[in-house]
Amino acid sequence: MKKTLCLLFALLLVVGLNASALARELPKLLLSVEDGSLTLTLEDNSAARSLLSQLPLTLTFEDYNGTEKIAYPPEGLDLSDAPESCDPDVGTLAYYAPWGNLCIFYQDFRYSEGLVPLGKLEGDMELLTAMGDGFTVTLTPEAEMTPEVAAQSQDSGERVLIAYFSLGQNADDAGDVDATTSASLLWNENQMVGTTEYVAQLIQNDTGGQMHCIETVHPYPTEFNAVVDQNHEEAAAGFLPELVASDLDMAQYDTVFLGYPVWAGNAPQAVYAFLSQYDLSGKTVIPFCTHDGYGAGGSYAGIASAIEGETAVLDGLAIEATDVPESEDAVLAWLREIGVQAASNDSTETKITITIGDTVLNGLLYDTALAQEISRYFPLTISAAGFGGREYYGVVEFYPENWEGGQTVFENGEITYCEAHHNMAIFYAQTDDPILSVEVAPIGKVTSDLTVFDNLPEHVDITFAMAE
Repeated sequence: MKKTLCLLFALLLVVGLNASALARELPKLLLSVEDGSLTLTLEDNSAARSLLSQLPLTLTFEDYNGTEKIAYPPEGLDLSDAPESCDPDVGTLAYYAPWGNLCIFYQDFRYSEGLVPLGKLEGDMELLTAMGDGFTVTLTPEAEMTPEVAAQSQDSGERVLIAYFSLGQNADDAGDVDATTSASLLWNENQMVGTTEYVAQLIQNDTGGQMHCIETVHPYPTEFNAVVDQNHEEAAAGFLPELVASDLDMAQYDTVFLGYPVWAGNAPQAVYAFLSQYDLSGKTVIPFCTHDGYGAGGSYAGIASAIEGETAVLDGLAIEATDVPESEDAVLAWLREIGVQAASNDSTETKITITIGDTVLNGLLYDTALAQEISRYFPLTISAAGFGGREYYGVVEFYPENWEGGQTVFENGEITYCEAHHNMAIFYAQTDDPILSVEVAPIGKVTSDLTVFDNLPEHVDITFAMAE
């Protein structure tokens, strides 16, 4: 019988621990199960901090070998300063790097390479031993982290979502959308985008957040007055349009930018459909909008009242559509004013573009020897094929000298090189089988909205190039 294991993270600063093994500044955690609870003290290493940065999480655990309970986090953990092995005993929480899974040991086990210690549980381990396969695990912060802990546990942009609704991506024929309205189109990096999407891209450039386009199943008309009339009818009837299915996991984000064009003094009903579909309680929500000269109207108040639970809604940004092409400085100044930290602009990552047909995506190239070697072949076009609903891959014609091995797990958006298959790939979706059969080395990532990959044909040409 399935049971629910709820890990409630009481994020309290650890005081007085000795400096040898246990965390000096990472929080203690409370692991609650149906019949009781255990406490967890985190190790002070990069893997534990990156696990902390993924909270809140909902995972399904299963029993493995009568020794441990295992589950797969949505993202691999940072192993940059973590031990490469450990000798687990009862109560050890660890991460098995070769498979990419979390392990809670309820029996002693042998010394193992690739087993990274994350922390130690204290309490009645029989509470876990009694659990069978397929029980749900929920990890949620119970209190706010101190700024020091938050800075340790996440990098700027890793937990920022930029969700936006643009008529240019939701009309019958985006090319015919009325260019005199807040749904107007403009050129950006050799690509036609809506004004709201353009502002979303500026925010992404400054924060490093993940883009997500809100799309309706049924498109809107191209004539703007008809769009406004339809939205009026939807609002009057309390109708929320059906949205295109997405694998967006809202639990992965702390800050959500929410963008839209203002229609008749309010946000489109599609935005309210998005708010009804996802739980934004406990997050920081930051609205931004484009308009025809009448400002944000009542949209900010409408958004705040539509979100259930306690949520911080910061001061929004309203930009007249005609001012959008020259709004970069205004966006940056607004981000500083509301206290949102800009993404790092140091030399560790280089901006690139990924072109697929008429679509141009933004990305970053990592500052690794392998990535820099491959970038010397840019602009690089590969003939890619879709595989498994998770990736597009294509063979390259060169043999990098800086291959030093890789990993068998991936994060959504990663651009990788595989020595065994001599190819590059873009991973865009997790699957039921997240473990790869061969090692891949991440060389960069796509930072634009990944839903474009859901609708691509089986075979496409993908061109990687340095951003201008």
